[in-house]
Amino acid sequence: MSSSNSNSKSDAATVRFNVGGTIYEVSRSLLEQHPNTMLTRMVSKTWLGEEEDNERKDEPLFIDRNGVRFEYVLDFMRDGPKVSLPVTVAKEGFLKDLDYFGFDNVIPNDISMRSSYSVYMDTAKKMDELETKGAMESIGSKLAHYLFLSFH
Repeated sequence: MSSSNSNSKSDAATVRFNVGGTIYEVSRSLLEQHPNTMLTRMVSKTWLGEEEDNERKDEPLFIDRNGVRFEYVLDFMRDGPKVSLPVTVAKEGFLKDLDYFGFDNVIPNDISMRSSYSVYMDTAKKMDELETKGAMESIGSKLAHYLFLSFH
């Protein structure tokens, strides 16, 4: 199929990526805002070539990275350098992903953890105090801690 065909992957309005088993559909216009990244190069005519493999034309492009963190890479692309990560996403891993995808001039201090971390720490401290006072059994404290982490 020729890349000039409006149904081809290189001319479509969106691009599908399979990142670590999670499928993301990303607008081509978002990718074009970051022309020097690996993601944009992956969907370029140079990478895909003039003729596409008909057997693979509908398959998402596979990237062997963490699919959960990729959501925040897209946030970084959409919203700029000040990204707020949940406590469940490692900042160091996120920074490695940004480097892997070719984002330059990333300022690590611009990447923050969401305020739920402070809520978690306050709750953990209060639970430890209750446990120290004997108000909670150790197993109850651990169960409450686990449930808090699971639902926040």
